[in-house]
Amino acid sequence: MKNREYWRTQLPHPYSPNDQDVQTYLNNKVEGKTLLLGCTHSLLPHSDFQMDFDPWYDGTTVITGDWRDNRTHYENMMGDGVFNLNKELTFSVLEMAQVFSKRLIVRSFNYKLPLMKIADYFPNKNEFPLRPTEHIQFSEYSFYIWDFQND
Repeated sequence: MKNREYWRTQLPHPYSPNDQDVQTYLNNKVEGKTLLLGCTHSLLPHSDFQMDFDPWYDGTTVITGDWRDNRTHYENMMGDGVFNLNKELTFSVLEMAQVFSKRLIVRSFNYKLPLMKIADYFPNKNEFPLRPTEHIQFSEYSFYIWDFQND
């Protein structure tokens, strides 16, 4: 399947997180279980479970399903590009994560890059119904971090 071949590859930075980006995820996690929304290759070793509607690999830690349908609590949820699919999905994932996690860490692209095939939404921090606790902006992408521990 062509889409599966695209996602299983290690795309070059900035399409895929570099070592510094992976460290940003790790520095912002809280202690406990981590759910990776999607199957970003470089983040797999840093997650306990991975959830995607069409995962490119099988394994005991892979959960096939829609991110919005998650009803299991994880201390951390992290994703790469999961907010770039569309606005409705973005807001639904944020709402789900607020209920079922302590920390949400997402890297989101600021605009469409040439190799992007399915990215159609590029949020900015002022659009979210719940403001991020932290926003780290680079030229091509931003990190949005929500801390739900104190809610």
